[in-house]
Formats: sequence, structure tokens, C-alpha cells
Amino acid sequence: MKDGWRGQKPVLDAKLHEWYHDVRNDIMLRTQIQLTEKQASQLKTLASRRWVSMAELIRQGVDLVLSHGGEISSAEIRHKAQEAAGRFRSGTHDGSVRHDEYLSKEYAG
Repeated sequence: MKDGWRGQKPVLDAKLHEWYHDVRNDIMLRTQIQLTEKQASQLKTLASRRWVSMAELIRQGVDLVLSHGGEISSAEIRHKAQEAAGRFRSGTHDGSVRHDEYLSKEYAG
């Protein structure tokens, strides 16, 4: 393995090395993502500590999300709904009572 990370060579466990080569036999597709400055900075620091690329950490994150079925827990759904509550205005004072009527009018055109 090449020197480069602060002049030190990472020590890879044999099992980790096998896993890495097995997983990397997949065909990789290039994609582009946007991160906040904070996310990018923290990801770069973590990648450096773990001796992997930022792309590898992102792939691991995707695998983690997909391994849980990509499902959002009911607690997370509730939290997101509570965050959204009150953020939008309809311009009516009775929208919670007459919402069906308002929706029908909107859909009718």
C-alpha cells in the first residue's frame, strides 16, 4: 500500500482486506452529491482517521440506510411532521376544518 497518510502505512486486518476486495468487485457508478460545509469537514476528518476515502464512508452510509430497508421510523415521521407544522400559510383561518373543500376547489382548477 502506498505511503501518503502522514507518512504511515495503515495496518489492514486480513478479514478487512478480504472484505474490501470482495466489495470493490462491484461496478461503481459515478454520482455527484452536495454536502454542507460542516458535513464535508467532518467526513474528511473521519475518513482520515479511518484511513479510507470520503467516497468509501458515503458508500458505507448508503449501505447502512439500505440495510434498514430505507424506512423512516414512526418517531422520525412524527418529528418531521412537528417540524413542518405551522411553517406554511394558506391564507385562510379555517383550513383545518374545511381542508377537503379547499382541496376539491384546487383540484377542480
